[in-house]
Amino acid sequence: MKPTPRKNHLHHLIIHPLHGGVMMITLLILMAIMLGFAIVGIATVLNDRQGYIEQADQRSAEQAANACADTAIERLGLSSSYAGNETVSLSNGVVCSIFPIISGGGWTIQAEAWVNNRVARVQVQMANRNPVDITSWTKVERF
Repeated sequence: MKPTPRKNHLHHLIIHPLHGGVMMITLLILMAIMLGFAIVGIATVLNDRQGYIEQADQRSAEQAANACADTAIERLGLSSSYAGNETVSLSNGVVCSIFPIISGGGWTIQAEAWVNNRVARVQVQMANRNPVDITSWTKVERF
């Protein structure tokens, strides 16, 4: 009697070379998808941060323009000959501009400040300079 060849019971554990390639391609695809999610997440965070910085700069410019207008009101209250038309350095290091004061039936003060490419402009109407009587204080896009 011939001996029967012994069956290899481990043949199902042998990994065929093609199966390894499929696994590697699957892993690469999954890694690419995860990398895409990470890139989108980082871009979103950076965009939100940039928007926050721009809003903070805009608020700083508005505060500076208002402070500049306050300075002009104070100087006009102290001297009827005050004409504006100057650049003022504020205590926070921001520089703002007071445009020439428009007079005639009251006074119009225009002030502007820039902070990191963000601009703010205010226009103040006064009926009286001493005592100060402000009839309007408006944020404007252009003078």
